[in-house]
Amino acid sequence: MFGQSAIDFLTTYGFVFLIIAIAISVLYIYVTFPKTIVPAQCTFYGGFTCIDSLYSSLPGGKAQLIVYATDTQPGIINTTSFNAIVGTATSSEGYCLPRYASNGQTMLCVANFTSAAVSMASLYTGTFNISANYCASAVSNLTSTACPATSNFLFGGSIRIQPSNSTLNGITIFHVPIKITNMQNAPTQYNMPQLIEFQPSSLPYSQHETSNLGNIRFYYNGKELQSWCETDCSSSATQNSLFWIKLPVSIPASANVMVDMYFLPYSINYDSYAGEAPNMTCTNPGNPADCAGTYGLHDNGASVFTYYTNFAGNTLPANWQSPGPLSFTVANGLKVYSPSFGSPINFIPFNPEAIDFYGSFSGLTPGSAIVSFGFGSILSGNSLMIGGPFSSGFCGGATLALVADNSLNDACLASMPYSPSNQIYTLDPLSTNEAESSINYASPTVIVGNVPNFPLTISMEWISQISTPTFYMQWFRLREPPPNGVMPIASFGTPITTQ
Repeated sequence: MFGQSAIDFLTTYGFVFLIIAIAISVLYIYVTFPKTIVPAQCTFYGGFTCIDSLYSSLPGGKAQLIVYATDTQPGIINTTSFNAIVGTATSSEGYCLPRYASNGQTMLCVANFTSAAVSMASLYTGTFNISANYCASAVSNLTSTACPATSNFLFGGSIRIQPSNSTLNGITIFHVPIKITNMQNAPTQYNMPQLIEFQPSSLPYSQHETSNLGNIRFYYNGKELQSWCETDCSSSATQNSLFWIKLPVSIPASANVMVDMYFLPYSINYDSYAGEAPNMTCTNPGNPADCAGTYGLHDNGASVFTYYTNFAGNTLPANWQSPGPLSFTVANGLKVYSPSFGSPINFIPFNPEAIDFYGSFSGLTPGSAIVSFGFGSILSGNSLMIGGPFSSGFCGGATLALVADNSLNDACLASMPYSPSNQIYTLDPLSTNEAESSINYASPTVIVGNVPNFPLTISMEWISQISTPTFYMQWFRLREPPPNGVMPIASFGTPITTQ
């Protein structure tokens, strides 16, 4: 009888003991395992939303608290300091990046402790404060104007966290000063996109990068700059990664400005201020049309350039038009083929800025249709185009060339190397009588004379229907060109580690 009662008891209450056992196991894991398993409890009382937090023991009895948060204030803030108390230790100094922030912008705040007895197996509770001047209304241009202080605020929060004992897991803040020098006799334009290049796989960068370089940020005078990674956006890249940053100031002739490139914690990824080209997130880079849900996932090119489109979806972007019969598809890129004679697709008129597009001319063989892309229309007698192939009687039979047509006087300006693979093509009208073109930013071909009158429509044209070559664009942009077409030089200083 007693045996049967024991069985009944275990049958009835056994699941209760199982739940208690699981709960005890979870509590043990929560208390004893490192930060990679135990999530931090980080809360702001108002004004910000905490995304992530990290607490690190550093060499020499030091420690560091990092709080990564989103600004939810409706206006502009100008942060002056960041301080924290974790356990019994009080921070000695702290800061936030960017110093100026607007609604929806992400911020990284760092508090340094000169003396903190940190135990890796312990959980710590603490508080933190962001000191800032709050501006109820935005200044006219946040990126170039200091935020006028109307009142002082403390934005506070609390933390419960387990420390990490590694200084190479994104806890250490690593940054590099970059001097950008304008070597020309004319100033750069305000908000001009500036090219930054470096090799991700080389030391000391590689040990501070996330695999997709999504933790890299650029700052000018404490203000975060819009940035866009164009190619080789991978920590394993042995070629130079190409980043574009939007400079909020004009660099005078023969002068320079300083910006800082920061490598933030590993938990940080691309956001609205930092992005990458649409094909970088493509699960099938060779066929972007199959990249539903991943194409352009972190693409913020429209925030960096005067005009930008990556042809996402399956319709032509606004301001693009197809005035005549043709065959084209829009599927995470624009492909045009089998057109009728003339201009199958046009883009809105604009001021003479530089064109860049990432794409290809394929099927350009002798006897095929002449396909071109650029400014104006050859049929109108006012154009500057990249195209081909040509007969032996024009441009030496070049497969691809830069051509101009001014008052119906065709001129072959320069032949260009041809490849059916995707490349970056640039076409820049420098002045009323000078222009240049390049492929993959190689030394440009500069031409004088025969430059058409602006403004002009950007168009694609076919000049015959003998065969059907294909023209493809992954992305297209307009950007403010550098003075005389020469990009300012970006030179890297000595890397700095902040602990």
